[in-house]
Amino acid sequence: MAAPVRTRDKLSDYNKLVDAPVEKIKELLREKLGSGEDKIIDKVVEGEEELGEHKSIAWVVPGTDNIEHSGMRNLVHNVTIYIIFLSSEYQTTNTMRSLRNIAGHAYDLIMDDITLGGLVEKIIPRQSQPGFMKFGETVFVGVLQIWTALIREGFTI
Repeated sequence: MAAPVRTRDKLSDYNKLVDAPVEKIKELLREKLGSGEDKIIDKVVEGEEELGEHKSIAWVVPGTDNIEHSGMRNLVHNVTIYIIFLSSEYQTTNTMRSLRNIAGHAYDLIMDDITLGGLVEKIIPRQSQPGFMKFGETVFVGVLQIWTALIREGFTI
């Protein structure tokens, strides 16, 4: 069997496996919370951008993948996904309450379909953590949500 072609521009099958739920969550947040009259998030990214001129931003970032062998020819990936809701309006009243509400809407949205349209077996919330962070001279208020996505992958022997 010929080895697969490897290039920097081509996504590996592993990266596609992990990237799919991250992209789906970003798409859901943009569609349901980041557009229209009821828009409550200015921008949804994968954490590579600063807040900039936006009042609120959501970062969706993949984390650790704990992989287990399951059955004869299956692997179970437990992928940690971080969703971070940030605002630089920490001096405004009720910013934390507002961000908790925004994070709550995202929670409700994901819990409406814990399979993310069939991309994962299930995605389960693990933690929600409000807090403050300083980046350079700017103080941000935010809410961190930690999710675990369970993805099964078959393999051949």
